[in-house]
Amino acid sequence: MSDDELAQAAGLRAAAIEATTIVTAGERGDDSARAVRLRDAGERGDELARAVGLREAGKRDEARELLVALAARYPDDAEVAYQTAWVHDALGLEAEAVPFYVRALAGDGLNAEDRLGSFVGLGSTYRVLGRVAESLATFERGLAEFPGDAGLRTFNAMALYSSGRAREAVSTLLAIVAESDRAGGYARAISYYAENLDERYVENLDETI
Repeated sequence: MSDDELAQAAGLRAAAIEATTIVTAGERGDDSARAVRLRDAGERGDELARAVGLREAGKRDEARELLVALAARYPDDAEVAYQTAWVHDALGLEAEAVPFYVRALAGDGLNAEDRLGSFVGLGSTYRVLGRVAESLATFERGLAEFPGDAGLRTFNAMALYSSGRAREAVSTLLAIVAESDRAGGYARAISYYAENLDERYVENLDETI
């Protein structure tokens, strides 16, 4: 092999070694990043579980402090946002709960139960704050996803009442009672009047109007 051929072969070997080194370093970097993500996810889960446990144990202020910190670290985490909203509501801090409920509903990752809870929580909180139009809009969104949920419909009835739509509110509540197991033998009559609440019998005229 000539000197030129030897030099060329040596150059090719050096290039191969360099490429292998770069790929290996990249793989190590990927593994390192993956390990960090896994560790971070584990810490997030542990801290969230701890915060929920504190809230359930009645230590709401401690839970709030931990959840606010978690929400700052994971601003796009819908589950963390929901739990943070919940603890603010539990402490009577309705105005502070709102942005976390909004964040929870805007994100992904909530199971159906927590998403339903977010709609109920946000809609109810808006109503308590006097933001009735936003409350009704929230319940409308929630009912589009959970049309048969009795709790959501009940809180929506409260918002209807607060908006001055008392008849719709009572009709909604009557319908919920008629569909429940609490109507006794009156389910049919209650269901009828839910749709015909203004109907009354005029005794002297012997007619129903």
